[in-house]
Amino acid sequence: MLRSHVGERHEGTITGLARHGLYITLDAWWVEGLVHVSRLPDASELSEDGRAMVSRSARYELGDRVAVTIASADPVKARIDFELEVRRRRGRGSS
Repeated sequence: MLRSHVGERHEGTITGLARHGLYITLDAWWVEGLVHVSRLPDASELSEDGRAMVSRSARYELGDRVAVTIASADPVKARIDFELEVRRRRGRGSS
């Protein structure tokens, strides 16, 4: 389904966190894909409590709204890969 949409930019929500990356569910379709940790802007690690992916320049938490580009879609493996649009670090109380 998404194979013909590779390269498109879409909005979504972070719905999962893992050591290997961020799981994003797209608004346009109810599908989830992965932003692999190697595709994040700089070295990122899962926080000790597992509630955030943190780097020097950004912090990503469950429920955060993000923009992604569809990098690849493999219907045989049922795998969708995204690239995250870069954003600045956000602090408590800022949007």
